[in-house]
Amino acid sequence: MANPFRNTSGGKAIGGGALAPRTKRTNSTNQVDGWRRGGNSSNPPVSVDFLVLAGGGNGAGTGAQVGGGGGGAGGFRSSVAPTGGGASAEVKLNVLNGVAYTVVVGGAGSNSTFSTVTSIAGGSSGGSGSPTGFTGGSGGGGITGAGSGTSGQGYSGGTGVGTYGQTPCGSGGGGGAGGGGGSTGSTSNGGGGGAGVTNSISGTAVAYAGGGGGAGQSGNYSSGFGNAANRGGGGTSSPGGSGLVIIRYADSFDDLIPSAGLTWSQNITGGNKIFSFTAGSGTVSW
Repeated sequence: MANPFRNTSGGKAIGGGALAPRTKRTNSTNQVDGWRRGGNSSNPPVSVDFLVLAGGGNGAGTGAQVGGGGGGAGGFRSSVAPTGGGASAEVKLNVLNGVAYTVVVGGAGSNSTFSTVTSIAGGSSGGSGSPTGFTGGSGGGGITGAGSGTSGQGYSGGTGVGTYGQTPCGSGGGGGAGGGGGSTGSTSNGGGGGAGVTNSISGTAVAYAGGGGGAGQSGNYSSGFGNAANRGGGGTSSPGGSGLVIIRYADSFDDLIPSAGLTWSQNITGGNKIFSFTAGSGTVSW
């Protein structure tokens, strides 16, 4: 029977060294690459800019004592100037590959958090259970006293005049991230809400975290910032506005990976990736 194996000794050797592996392909969102690497990014940023805005404090509301104060704005912290309470912009946050960082977006009267940065909810008004405004990121307005703001986040509320629970009386406005709540010396009018701050971390100048207006003896409220969603304003005759978390870094780096439980959107502008978290709680990682 013939030998089934051919003798190849003496054949020509093939030069060129070891064979190179095929180049790995990744898609623009790094989903395939992330899966291969156990969820970690191959090109994470070293540090990121942030905006952390807490929910605004509640205003006195319908049916509250006359002369109810305005709610304080949510605490405002940012690594992009301006930030709250007249402070300087904060230092960017360093991030590590494969580490999960907490993100919490506060509703009205609730704190917001990104990693180690927490902004304090705005103080509620004085007038619905207390003659004095409550402390918070920015303080609530009151009749006989105002709530204090938090250093580096917001200002104190304003004070009023009169006796709590009796007419006539007027109350101060809630503090804002950019200025204190207005006081009033009139029983007919409340103090105005404190100023907010305008910040452009998102690529567009947006006003955040103004105080709610206080009320006079007839419940006629002074002007306030308003309680639009994700602006952190203090309530006037309503609950405060909800908070917001924004994370920004250069678009040369990979997308972050949010967990379930967060409502978010992404925008790319000015050479940056901008992730805006508008509700919920969870984590992000690279």
